[in-house]
Amino acid sequence: KLSSRTGFYSALQRCRTEAGCTQVELARRSGISQPRICVLEAGAAKPSKQVAVRIAAALRMKPDAVFPDFESLRSLNRAGGASR
Repeated sequence: KLSSRTGFYSALQRCRTEAGCTQVELARRSGISQPRICVLEAGAAKPSKQVAVRIAAALRMKPDAVFPDFESLRSLNRAGGASR
């Protein structure tokens, strides 16, 4: 079980490298910018559920495999703000 913030987000990096994907390639596939992927891998921010789903789909994985606390991530509401 990954409990530290860094450990949690190292799961994203591990999944990406296991998929043989660079940050640039993941950015292209997911539509998420490479700098944002770098920030997420560093554990400096949490993704929204929508971003997590896009990244996981680009890696052909389930979101909770890439982001172990997927269920606790916030969803974006229709106005673009975060909600629980």
